[in-house]
Formats: sequence, structure tokens, C-alpha cells
Amino acid sequence: NDAEAILEVSKEAAEIAAASNSIPLISIARGEDETTTNNNADSTTKQQQQQTEETTTQTATNNNNSSSSLMTNNNNAPSIKQIVIFTFSAAGVFWCGPLLSLIDTSAVGLLSGTAQQAALTPATAVTDYAAMLMAFLYTGATNTLASSQQKDSGDPEKPKTTVALIAVMQLSAYVGTALGCSLFVFARPLLRTLIGNDSISAEVFNAALKYVRIRAIGMPAAAIIGSTQAGCLGMQDIKSPLYVLGAAALVNFLGDCLLVRLKYSLFGGAAGAAWATILSQYVAVGLFVRRLCSKPTRPLLPEKKNKNISKAILELTGDDNSDSKGKGRRAKFLRALKTLGPNEKRSVKTKQESYSSRGLLAGKFKGSDLFKFPKA
Repeated sequence: NDAEAILEVSKEAAEIAAASNSIPLISIARGEDETTTNNNADSTTKQQQQQTEETTTQTATNNNNSSSSLMTNNNNAPSIKQIVIFTFSAAGVFWCGPLLSLIDTSAVGLLSGTAQQAALTPATAVTDYAAMLMAFLYTGATNTLASSQQKDSGDPEKPKTTVALIAVMQLSAYVGTALGCSLFVFARPLLRTLIGNDSISAEVFNAALKYVRIRAIGMPAAAIIGSTQAGCLGMQDIKSPLYVLGAAALVNFLGDCLLVRLKYSLFGGAAGAAWATILSQYVAVGLFVRRLCSKPTRPLLPEKKNKNISKAILELTGDDNSDSKGKGRRAKFLRALKTLGPNEKRSVKTKQESYSSRGLLAGKFKGSDLFKFPKA
């Protein structure tokens, strides 16, 4: 009995001791869990703060980039002057034919007489309205060259733009030839339809018929000029169309002064004005091809003078008792420093140079290539 009692007491003591040893273990485990949880919470909070700071920084950077891009876009926006010049150049594509007809009418009226001038009224209407049928070429040329140049941005050789321009010129030659042949064949019925009756005198009608048929020979040149001018506008070249328009008008005026006063029926009067017009058109084509195929020559730069940098530095850092030239430089330098504020933002306006298509086809195109069929 005593032995059993001792065993029971020993078991109870062992259980109590085990229980007493397990309590700190549990508390320690709980403390470790709480510490781990707190550490995880702290790390999570720090990560969230870092993400918030990164998001804020990125947002500020994006805002700065967007504002700078807006400022850049505003600085690169075309001015009113540039818009007016571009509009005038674009209108020159459609002014070329009517302007040449106007010069013909004026020259014939002054140099050849009333009958020949009366013949030009229906004749110029037929030729100018027929030329308007090729307006789809001009629209297509502008869109094609603009998209090709966008694809070639950054490439100085501009291969896609070159291929597109050559194809436009070749296609225009074929379309102009087809229109010219049709106009030459159907000149008589077109004039009779426009006049409306046969009451017009034979002299006036024959003069008008000669004018229309001679102008039909120049339709290929008119198509090439119009399409190439439109393509230059698609490339943002506003100078070339104006040069060609001015050259064609000048040659036409000089040709009218020489040919209209002649007494030959095939080369004088209204017929002479027509010959002068197609001469000016083909001359303009030749000038256009030459401009596209010849690169501009760079002017010789003047010799640079050697500057004494040490002397300039001494003048800027010297005292007011030095020479007057250094004193003036220091005054300008100080005024420039005062204009530079620490937090002041300035929009720098860059001068936009107009693109020139001169030399674009150098070594890639010849005048005889106009008669080749355009590549697909």
C-alpha cells in the first residue's frame, strides 16, 4: 500500500512537472508566432509604402513626360505663316492648267485678234475640264507619298518613298497619254456639244479644234507635273511645286509672245498659244526631273578664325579697371546670368526647316524611266 501510494504521488508530481514545463514552451511558441507575425506585418507595411512611393514617382514622371511632350507638340505646331504657304502650294497643283490657259487667252487677245480669242473660250473649257479628270492621281499621290515618308522616317535613303514617287510619275505618264489620245480623237464632238449648235463660224471652230488637239499632246506632261507636285506636298516639300509653277508660267508667257503673232495657221494665233503651253509643260517636267535627280551643292564654308580662349576667360574674370571690351563682355555675361531663374521654365522654340525633295532620286531614276511600266 505504501508503495502504491508513493507511486501515485510520483506520477502526480511528474504530471505537474510536465505541465509546468509545457506552459513556458507554449508561451514561447506564442511569442515567436507573435514576433513573426509582427515582423511580417512590418515588412508588408514597408513593401506597401515602397510601392506607394514608386507609384507616386512614376505618376509624377509620366506627368512630367506628358507635359514635356505637350510643350514639344505645341512648339512643333505649324504657324499661321506655314499654313498659308502650304495652302498656296497645294492650290498650285490645280492652278497650273488654268493659269496657262489664262496666259494663252490674254496673249491671243492682245496679239492675234478677236476671232482667235473667241475660239479659246470653248477650247480652254474642254482642255481644263478634261485635265480635272486626273485629279484622282493627285489625291492618291499625296496620300501614298505621305505614308511612305512616314515609314522611311529615320532612314536617309528613303527607299519606300523613292519607289512610290517613281511609280506615281510612271503611272501618271500612262494615264496622261490615255487621256490625251481620247481628247485628240473626240475633240470635235466635245466642242460641238459644248457650243450647242453649228451657228459658230468655221474660223472660230477650226481654231478651237486646233487648240484642243495640240493641248492633248501635252496631257502626259500635265499629269506628271500634277502628280509630282502633289507627291511633293505629301512629303511636305512646299518649294518645288512653286518653282515648277513659276517656271511653266514664264516659259508659256515667252512662248506666247513669240508664237501667237505668227501668221501661219498651224503655229500662229490660238494654235501658237497651244504650242507654247505644251512646250512649257514639257520644260517643267524636265526641270522637275532634274531637280529630283540632282543633289544640291553645299556652299563653301568660310574659314574659321582662331579665337584666343585664354584672353576671353581673362576678360570675363578681370576687374572693372581693365579694358572696355572685357568690361562690356562681363556686363553681358552678368545680364545673361540674371535672366536664368532657378525654377523658371522656358519653352524653347525650334525653327522648323521645310523638307526638300531635291536629289531624292539621284542615281535611282532617269528621264527615260518615265516610259517604263510602274512596278506593283
